[in-house]
Amino acid sequence: IALQLMQLCKHENVTPFMVFVAVYSLLLSRYCREQDIVLGSAVANRMQPSLEALIGLFMNTVAIRTRVDEQQSFDALLAQVRQTTLDAYANQQLPFEKLVEILAPERSLAHSPVFQHMLIVQNAPFAPARLPGVSIEPIIRPSRTAKFDTTMQWYEYRGSWHCAIEFNTSVLARAAVSELFVNFENILDAALQYWVIRNSGIE
Repeated sequence: IALQLMQLCKHENVTPFMVFVAVYSLLLSRYCREQDIVLGSAVANRMQPSLEALIGLFMNTVAIRTRVDEQQSFDALLAQVRQTTLDAYANQQLPFEKLVEILAPERSLAHSPVFQHMLIVQNAPFAPARLPGVSIEPIIRPSRTAKFDTTMQWYEYRGSWHCAIEFNTSVLARAAVSELFVNFENILDAALQYWVIRNSGIE
């Protein structure tokens, strides 16, 4: 999957994050029977090179809205997600709190405003510390409090993609989340196979 994913990204001029957004939006659309899907994501918000090495928290949250039409091809969905994501990145310096203030959605203590599902892809290179006689592996520490219905986090390590899902136990059962992830993988695999077959002549 990792090789096919990178081939798709290179040819379609998209990132793995954009592919995951397209897949997750399609999946949630089928679960919720809604065409209008909004996902949240975290951005580093370090757009200027001078900020890259600066110590401090610049992170912000962006909302990515996707309109899913089951009649359209995955290519069309991915192209839409690409443009929407680029637009979101172009406005990533707008504080999320300001966006909520402008939209003024109906507030509820039962869920977060604007979106209830978060998708994060860690694209920073992971370089484990080198210690003599010690083997180091990354571990995602589980949280005791879920901020959203689901937070799906992907990261690449040693040529493979790994995923961790945090979920609100008052909304979803563990079995339901396991089924959701299996369905995510199935849609992703189907999308990659579709792309490979359609572009079988591309080297």
